[in-house]
Amino acid sequence: MWCCDGQLRSAKFDVNTHCCGTSIYNTGSQRCCDGAVHPTGADIECCGSLAYNLTMSICCYPDQVKDRTHFPSAGCCGTEVYDMETHLCCDGVLVYQEFGYSSGCCGTSVINSEKFLCCNHTLYPRLGEGQWCCGTKVCDDQTQLCCGGVVVYKEFGSSSACCETSVIDFEEFWPNAEAHRKLGQMCCDGVAINITSYDDRCCGTRVYNIETETCCDEYLSDSAHDPHRSGPKVWMSRNFQPTSAAGLSNLGSTVMAVTELLTLAALAGC
Repeated sequence: MWCCDGQLRSAKFDVNTHCCGTSIYNTGSQRCCDGAVHPTGADIECCGSLAYNLTMSICCYPDQVKDRTHFPSAGCCGTEVYDMETHLCCDGVLVYQEFGYSSGCCGTSVINSEKFLCCNHTLYPRLGEGQWCCGTKVCDDQTQLCCGGVVVYKEFGSSSACCETSVIDFEEFWPNAEAHRKLGQMCCDGVAINITSYDDRCCGTRVYNIETETCCDEYLSDSAHDPHRSGPKVWMSRNFQPTSAAGLSNLGSTVMAVTELLTLAALAGC
């Protein structure tokens, strides 16, 4: 017996039996669409509680089945079917692609996307290549960055990078052939900090030196006196009490496993 939404049903389809709402159905020959049972097939899909043939119809959200046989490239605009080769759906409004493949939407209007840029329904003329939207403004990727939705200038040239809504001088600080080039800045959780060494890394909103300090969960400690580096320790709750002989026999292997994990942690500096 099967319990389908509080109703008892007999499993008459053996292994293919399954619930569909309060009914049962044969998963081998039927399909469950939002609680309704329908015959299935290779091109059958659900549209809400309805079933439809993909080659003949289209489902317009949430449950409108529409004829698609008159449109080679059919799409939905709300509950209306349209030809995506000739029209656009702009904020729920059907518009004709009067600029051909250069047509685009800006709100409910059609624009020439080769000549204009639409940023959150605000229209701007395209002045050249490399322009894109940053919120409601236009950003030129040759001279500007979009940092957190704010347009900022690349005041440090090619080494400019975002740190939240600000720009920082981000120089590659890993040792390489240019060992003497100037150090830049790091962005540590949204805070711009000057780099003083190739060994500087972020620890929360602070910078630390990996050669002399250790960072664990944003806590900094002196590596030379770091208690985490003094060797593996096994911490056990005072309330831990094996309740059986099996528990006692497994205690040794448990301690060994914990010790091994803490050893790996100690080697990693945490």
